[in-house]
Amino acid sequence: DDDVAAAKRVIDMQDGPTILVAHSYGGSVITEAGVDPKVAGLVYVAAHAPAVGEDESDLGKKMPSYTSQQAGAIKKTDDGYTYLNPADFAKDFAADLPLKEAQFESRAQ
Repeated sequence: DDDVAAAKRVIDMQDGPTILVAHSYGGSVITEAGVDPKVAGLVYVAAHAPAVGEDESDLGKKMPSYTSQQAGAIKKTDDGYTYLNPADFAKDFAADLPLKEAQFESRAQ
């Protein structure tokens, strides 16, 4: 809900038709936020595309990602925020990036 609300805040700031683009889990976010009248289209780049009424967690259970199946690859903070293990981030998620950029992204996620 928080991610959809964040997307809607940005959509509200747009002056005209808006295209939403998402990767991975973001597909679920744009699917829900994309009903806004300002949204002219949705682009899914290797992203989840849930059916109407389908929950993101249901998608993850049906089609788990490679990362979710690797022990210790996903970390969780005490308040429930999940993130990818920075030690494995470059190898598992950003192998096509220069190492320094992948390392920065591992800390910025």
